[in-house]
Amino acid sequence: MLPAIENKKGILELAGEVIASHAERMRTYKKILENLKASKNTLKDVKNIELGRNVLRWIMNIAKKGSVPEKYTYAMVPAVKSSAFLYAPNDGQAIKVYYDGENINVRIKLPDNEAPDKGDWRWYSFKYRAYERLKSLLDGGGKIKKPRLRRIRVSSGVIKYVLDIVLEVSNVSLERGIRRFVAVDLGVRKLATLVLMDACGNQLSRPIFIRSPLIGKLVRIKRKISAIQRRIARLRRKLGDAPKRLGYYRRLRAEFVHCWRRIRRIVRQIQHHVSTVIVRLAVLFGADAVVFEDLRSYKPPKAERS
Repeated sequence: MLPAIENKKGILELAGEVIASHAERMRTYKKILENLKASKNTLKDVKNIELGRNVLRWIMNIAKKGSVPEKYTYAMVPAVKSSAFLYAPNDGQAIKVYYDGENINVRIKLPDNEAPDKGDWRWYSFKYRAYERLKSLLDGGGKIKKPRLRRIRVSSGVIKYVLDIVLEVSNVSLERGIRRFVAVDLGVRKLATLVLMDACGNQLSRPIFIRSPLIGKLVRIKRKISAIQRRIARLRRKLGDAPKRLGYYRRLRAEFVHCWRRIRRIVRQIQHHVSTVIVRLAVLFGADAVVFEDLRSYKPPKAERS
């Protein structure tokens, strides 16, 4: 059986990660409020400028809706945004992961049902063949760290569990051997703008813009979602004296969920399109690297923190 202490360790580890991730944000929040009260530069003495800009935008949005709380904890309650279990504190009683030179082997203890008792836990084993890049990193001294188990909902609505295996590799200097690189600036109307540069910062090509016809489809679906939301809001006010409208309400809710699933699929298609075009152009230009803008203030979608 998976010991109860292992579960508690994983829960405490995850809670610690969430709280630690808010610590610097809380200090930045406090410093910005102090600067605003003293009529100073809002980002003065803020150590992480990108984080400061992000927090400042957040404060401005709060101010539009009402007063800004003095304390960070009144404005933001730290929470786990996606279901996850960390194996970081585990000492081999629940999971074992090792690399044999060809495959990544996993042995994990899992329950046979959703409400397991003492005798409902079993050891399961599987292996994953390391592809070329992963194999080179592992053969070069990369270390497999303790994984985490995540619960996700796929586009069809089915719940699945994903085991994220983290790899620790030594830092590699990006400046080594770079003669030319593709600089990428991400946008909204223009999904990305690319320019070929040399190591001295000279521009070697005209800007190349990446667009996608899927953006128009995305906008149309979002308009449809807004219309459904308005219809749902109107219907909610009438449900009290019109129980026969409940069927129509459920159909609207189902259509609302379906539209958001379509949006997630389209976003993934756009991401795949942009990344493919960037890589192909970099190869065509003979670039040694692809350099993105500073993304430290970027918030990836839920459950996609890396």
